[in-house]
Amino acid sequence: QVRNEFYKDTQGVLLVYDVGSKESFEALDSWLAEMRRELGPHASLDSVVFAVCANKVDAGKLRVVDESEGRLWAESRGFLYWETSAQSGEGIQEMFQNFYSAIVEVCENGGKRPPGGSGISFTREQADAIRRIRNSKDSWDMLGLKPGASRWE
Repeated sequence: QVRNEFYKDTQGVLLVYDVGSKESFEALDSWLAEMRRELGPHASLDSVVFAVCANKVDAGKLRVVDESEGRLWAESRGFLYWETSAQSGEGIQEMFQNFYSAIVEVCENGGKRPPGGSGISFTREQADAIRRIRNSKDSWDMLGLKPGASRWE
């Protein structure tokens, strides 16, 4: 595939998904896996700025991936996040300005992300717990328990 040639020496990656397509959102993990696979096992992505763009936010009621889910996915991985619309231009200028500024900042910092990055960051475990709570059907499910569990469970 042609895009594989561009992974080497990458300084910034835009991961874009359609807020009206759950499949598009769920494919983000496979894009990351492909990039890691193409770069090889010894490649470090620490100096790469990743930005996640939730696109088509102007679609309104057709939205199936809400902002909190997209933001959680991005921030739990230390990625930047923006809500955008290529059609209306909403969020595009801000996204590119901040994205390029972050890349320049990494370059000026010797190829490393500056300590104390911006935004809230979650561990994978915390992100999984938040997802479980958001997607739970009832209080039992929220706690990761089966109905009728004892207080000691």
